[in-house]
Amino acid sequence: MKPIRVVEMDYQKDQIRARFNNRSEKVEFMYNKDLQARVEAVLPEFKKALGLDEDIKALEQERTKHLDLIHGHTRQVEDSETALREKVSKLENKINSYKTENELSSMGIYDIEIETSRYRDSEPYSPRLDKVEDWCTSVCQAMQKAKDKETGNELAIQIEHIRELKELAKSYLYEGNDLSGACEKIQACYQRAGIRTINSVSDVPMLAIGNESDSA
Repeated sequence: MKPIRVVEMDYQKDQIRARFNNRSEKVEFMYNKDLQARVEAVLPEFKKALGLDEDIKALEQERTKHLDLIHGHTRQVEDSETALREKVSKLENKINSYKTENELSSMGIYDIEIETSRYRDSEPYSPRLDKVEDWCTSVCQAMQKAKDKETGNELAIQIEHIRELKELAKSYLYEGNDLSGACEKIQACYQRAGIRTINSVSDVPMLAIGNESDSA
């Protein structure tokens, strides 16, 4: 048996990380593309069910009116901002109550906070209503992922298996002192994860295009 030296250990760990990360990125890209399409399909119905489209439309009108008043009388502007803030707070409470009632925290969904888009105190209060769209998208994504877990989405399963195989491959480096044995098991993890590796010239097929013999 050939003991695993520190430099060899570090090399193998780097290879495992790079190869599995590359494989994960490719599968996750395909999954996220599919997930985004499904989220876009259910998002309108989700917002409609919560009545958020009407809320946003009404708030947008109020926001526009408020911004038009910015050069008006100070008291008028202050009253307008107070009224707008109250309506924004009401919408936040509505959304956050839905989150609490449906226990969305377990899916990584947090309370929404519709902050202002102003950068200086001298600028008018202008709520970021796009935050509502972002929150709804996050909820739909979380729900779709939960559904994928229950139904066994193929790409979601692959992502999980790749993570498991990555950890398993790393564990083989600490099993004993046999480098060749560890590399053989790690290679099996690569193959199981669909990672193509080149260990010798025989692993690469002959290139048929542009061979020097063709021009002879």
